[in-house]
Amino acid sequence: MMPFVLRPSVSPAPGAPAADVEQGGRRDVAAVVAPLAAPLKGGDSHLHHHEEEHHHHQAPTTPPSSIANPAPLGLLAFGVTTCLLMFRTAKWVETEHLGLVVAFAFFLGGAGQVVAGFCDLLRGDAFGGTAFSLYGAFWLGWGLLNVLSIQAGPQVFAPPAAFKVGETLFLSLFALLTALLFVPTMRKSAGLMYVFASLATTFALLAGGVWSAACNVAAGYVGLLCGAGAIALAFATLYKETLGLESFLTRPVRLL
Repeated sequence: MMPFVLRPSVSPAPGAPAADVEQGGRRDVAAVVAPLAAPLKGGDSHLHHHEEEHHHHQAPTTPPSSIANPAPLGLLAFGVTTCLLMFRTAKWVETEHLGLVVAFAFFLGGAGQVVAGFCDLLRGDAFGGTAFSLYGAFWLGWGLLNVLSIQAGPQVFAPPAAFKVGETLFLSLFALLTALLFVPTMRKSAGLMYVFASLATTFALLAGGVWSAACNVAAGYVGLLCGAGAIALAFATLYKETLGLESFLTRPVRLL
């Protein structure tokens, strides 16, 4: 800030008009005030610049997504395909029913869930994107495995004893992955908790079912309950999104 300098008063010349005297006085006052006002203006400009810089560095808020909630699609794709397979595992249908399950595994359980998973990832939902993509890929791989085993014959994809160990480990791995995915559902909803808990149990029973027929049938029944729960949760989510109807399946929980 410039120092305040007193200027000597200048006496008006004799006979000078009053207007000139007044104008000269105003010029003197302006000359004194201007240096004092400049730092204030500079401070305002600096403050405004600081506000703009702070606003610029604020974390950007995520804009509302234009992608609709893909959860009903993914849950229906998972639930329907799971029920179709569990009809056979629980011995409700003929063995030839497997061909129907393989077809739907590619297009409904596989492609349907992968699409839902990608949509969830675009919406910023890491859990939904991970879960749908994982189980969509599972159904695609399962369908391909069955097609190759039918085309190549049992001597390639179904050896008598060694593949039992591999299948047990494969199903046990997915039981573990599902149990780990169950943990985030404890902050999601009761419906998701039920689906992932029953699915982890189904995979564990299927792993045991490689060695025990009774355990395999039990896996079929638990899997049917899991698929039915996923279908119910899909419609509960759809009704919430379209009609605003809340249910105990979609109500948020926080148990962790």
